[in-house]
Amino acid sequence: MFTILFTLFIPSIFSGISIDNNDGLEHLTKSYTAIYNDTCVISDPLAGQIDQMVLYHNRRLGFHGSVLVVKDGSPIYARSIGYADLKSKERLNRNSSFELASVSKQFTAYAIMMLQERGLIQYDDPIDNYLCSLPFKGVTIRHLLNHTSGVQNYMWLLENKWIKEHAPSNKEVVNFIGEHGMYMNFKAGSRFSYSNTGYVLLAAIIEEVSGKSYGSFIEENIFTPLCMYTASVGKSDSKQLTGFQTGRNYSRRLKPTIHDNAFGDKGIYASIWDLYKWNKEVSNPKLLDKPTVLEAFKPAIVNRRKINYGFGFRLMEDNKGSYIYHHGLWNGFRTTYSMNLDENTTIVVLNHTNSKAKTPLVKRLDRIVNS
Repeated sequence: MFTILFTLFIPSIFSGISIDNNDGLEHLTKSYTAIYNDTCVISDPLAGQIDQMVLYHNRRLGFHGSVLVVKDGSPIYARSIGYADLKSKERLNRNSSFELASVSKQFTAYAIMMLQERGLIQYDDPIDNYLCSLPFKGVTIRHLLNHTSGVQNYMWLLENKWIKEHAPSNKEVVNFIGEHGMYMNFKAGSRFSYSNTGYVLLAAIIEEVSGKSYGSFIEENIFTPLCMYTASVGKSDSKQLTGFQTGRNYSRRLKPTIHDNAFGDKGIYASIWDLYKWNKEVSNPKLLDKPTVLEAFKPAIVNRRKINYGFGFRLMEDNKGSYIYHHGLWNGFRTTYSMNLDENTTIVVLNHTNSKAKTPLVKRLDRIVNS
């Protein structure tokens, strides 16, 4: 690793250097304005403004994470800043892999769309066709995808009723729900209520239909074909970051939780370069037909009203354009993936502390990039 520092806006002597093949970005020949501890800031008229904003949130608000900005399919800014380990002061780098938290849901939805496109499931199938131990009647796969199912929060059930020492798998969560007869908060399809349970059940359906673990299916069908080399389901080794709780004069590693072995609602780890490759797929799909992907960007309809959630993506429109996006918050990690469909821009912000710097940083970057 080497560190070369230049002031932004000064012409770089590295003009024309390509990123190495491990990033899958070897076709790029944009000039660099700086290289920071193995992470690059790519020359663009907006790069200086973006970098000043990232620096401010690191120095003043305790942001420790990675930022990627993509415009018209190419990265215009990428930087990892701060510490991978706040105790040892090991620094973050371009391959630092973050728990995506609820940003993971879009991968679960994509896997469900794959099964649908292959004719193995239909969105309007009742979920008890696949998960027969569940007490939920009238709930379909589509209800789970767009959070209109009415199923209760599985996390409360585990935290209050699970007595075994190990964290349960998706299959164990499904069986545990069945054993305890969780009731529904409302009739399926009658209203919207954000539900982590729904995406854990979707992951269980993926396992039941494919005959593979959720992790194996995602790796074989998404990570490997997209060359997402540092992505994984679950924290398999020390390469994935740990979440930290931070305060004015302290920091501490957050411990594993009872929910860490159930996936679908969370649990995917990835770097910003993994998400660059994922962003290319979402923008110009190769693994699915374009109409299949576009359906994920359509709002759910409840009582003749549009709900701003599709399949794994939140939806928003403002004076800057139409967005698909998702935020994540889990055990020290705060994450955002946001694509402006009209401007063809994407902002990715990954943070592994409980610092609240991520939210204002995303808003400020959006004003810079999509103004």
